[in-house]
Amino acid sequence: MRLYHLASTQHGGYSAVGAVPPAATAVCQQLPNANSYTYNLRAILVALENWVVHGTTPPDSRYPQISTGTLVHASEVKFPVIPGVSAQLGVLLNTRSDYFRGPQFDDAKESGIATVEPPRRVADYTMLAPQVDADGNDIDGVRSLSLMAPLGTYTGWNTRAAGFGQGDACDLTGSFIPFPKTSASAAGDPRKPVASRYPTTAAYDSAVQAAANTLVSQGFLLQSDMANAVSQVQAQAHNSGLLPP
Repeated sequence: MRLYHLASTQHGGYSAVGAVPPAATAVCQQLPNANSYTYNLRAILVALENWVVHGTTPPDSRYPQISTGTLVHASEVKFPVIPGVSAQLGVLLNTRSDYFRGPQFDDAKESGIATVEPPRRVADYTMLAPQVDADGNDIDGVRSLSLMAPLGTYTGWNTRAAGFGQGDACDLTGSFIPFPKTSASAAGDPRKPVASRYPTTAAYDSAVQAAANTLVSQGFLLQSDMANAVSQVQAQAHNSGLLPP
C-alpha cells in the first residue's frame, strides 16, 4: 500500500495549470489555490499501475506523520501571521465527535435502533493538521513544481469575505496568498519577498527546471510530462505580475 499527501493543495478545482486564477467569487477572502497536483497525480497513477503490472516498486509513501513532527494538533501549526489574512486554522477545521445513540445502535456499522435522542456526545476526536514551513506551506507530502518554486502560500482552506459570513470556512476552496514582491512592499509580512528569492525571471525559471529534475528522479513527475509541466508553471508565474522584469 502507498499513501501520498498532495501538499498544500485544495479540494479539487484548479487541478489544471494555468494563469493564477482570480477569485472564483467575491465570497472568499483570498484567491483560490492555484497549486496544481495534476502532473504529480499522473506520475503516481503510472507508478502504481507499473507496480501491479510489472512489479516495479513505486515511490515510498509520503505524508505528514506524528512521529516526524509534520502532523500536529491544530494549535501547534506554525502558520505565519500575514497581513490581510484572518484565518484561524483551529476554527476552520471540521470537528468530529463520538456520540452514544443507545445500546441497540452499533456505531461501527452505523446501523441499529437509536434509542437516545438527541444522541449524547461522549468525546471529541483530536483534530490534526500538517505542519507548515516559514512560508505557511505544508512541509511533508508530495510537493508540486509550484510548491518547490513558490510564489506565495498555498493552503487547503480559505475564509469567507466581509458580507459573506466573514471568518467562516469558504467551503472547499483553498487559498493562494502571494509573497510580497519586494522588501519595500512587505509591510509586516514575515515571508521572504519574491525579489529576494528570484532576482530575475530567469532565476525563477531555473528554479522550476531544477525542481522538475528532482521530481522526475523521485518518481513524482513523468519524464514525458516534464517539458509541458515546466512551461505551464513558468507561464503561470510570468502572467502573475509577481516576478522581476
